[in-house]
Amino acid sequence: MSDLKKNIFLTGAPQSGKTTVIKKVIERLRQPVTGFYTEEERVGGKRVGFVMKTLDGKRGYLAHKDIRSDFYVRRYGVSIENIETIAVPSITPRNMHIIVLDEIGKMECFSGVFKQAALVALDSPDIVIGTITLGGDEFIRQIKTRDDIELHEVTPENRDSLPDLILGRLESGPTEQPKDILKILLAGSSHTRLFFPYVRSFLKGTASVSVLDRDAGRTDEILESLSEWPLEDKDIIHVYSGHRDLAPGPDGDPFIGPELFRINLEKIINRILGRTSGKVVFSNIPPVSENFLEMDRDRNVRIAIYNRIIGEVTADAGIPLHDFAGFISSYGGGESKYADGLHFTRRVYQDFAKALSTRLIGMADEKD
Repeated sequence: MSDLKKNIFLTGAPQSGKTTVIKKVIERLRQPVTGFYTEEERVGGKRVGFVMKTLDGKRGYLAHKDIRSDFYVRRYGVSIENIETIAVPSITPRNMHIIVLDEIGKMECFSGVFKQAALVALDSPDIVIGTITLGGDEFIRQIKTRDDIELHEVTPENRDSLPDLILGRLESGPTEQPKDILKILLAGSSHTRLFFPYVRSFLKGTASVSVLDRDAGRTDEILESLSEWPLEDKDIIHVYSGHRDLAPGPDGDPFIGPELFRINLEKIINRILGRTSGKVVFSNIPPVSENFLEMDRDRNVRIAIYNRIIGEVTADAGIPLHDFAGFISSYGGGESKYADGLHFTRRVYQDFAKALSTRLIGMADEKD
């Protein structure tokens, strides 16, 4: 698609057939695909809500007349939790997949996390096929005017021909990377999902950069899933974990206390080193914003404790530490660098990804 715009979007009035076109495209795609689409739910012929369905089988209400929420569109309460736990993970760029994003609309855009994830998908090398509301606020208008968006309005006259048009655009899609190119795996959770597309973009032509199919999670969850990680053919593995360990559980204490965190981390490193001849690097944990501390005043204190453990364990294992915390602490902008108190703005992730890409390539050039 070198001479075409990377992202293809449909717009149009409600019930114009946008999702129907998207589903017809999905049925005929031969490329790997991820993402979600949205359908009405009707009972007795009356619309009662909207259901999000991911292409890997997850589903949940986007909005429903019986959902109580801080956000409503007409009589439908919008589920921010479902948007952020169902839709957002499904549109994470992953290893040359096509991303289906149905839709960018008023309901979805109540979530700042969703808006950030949508921008990451659009900025990534992956092709995005999506729908976007006909009207919209400034965020939606900015997306429609991006240089990499090809926008089609669905009408009764063209909706039957649009699937063929979109599929035709995809025929000259991304080509496979050479087999002897450097192979890098980024294993982590939400931060990793957000900086991964930029690392892959910076290293395009130099390295094949991939992520796990799902979030790595806490260290106890990593130990359960580590046998499924595709490590054997990787030249470099970058691991980020810890923030979900130190987050407060139902009793107010960290989900994984410092002593168990140390034990888990040692086991993770030993198991990774036992399965790969590639180079391994662990990242520490960046601080949260001052505003976030109003909800969890000791969070940055715990981060410092867990970061000390990460530093000690990696030093004992003889593997390098990547200083995510130091990068964020020295980055200008104060509170404005945060998107939600925990995650960062697109510009911060882009700058971080550039620094990380340089570090990873430097590791590849280092002698063992």
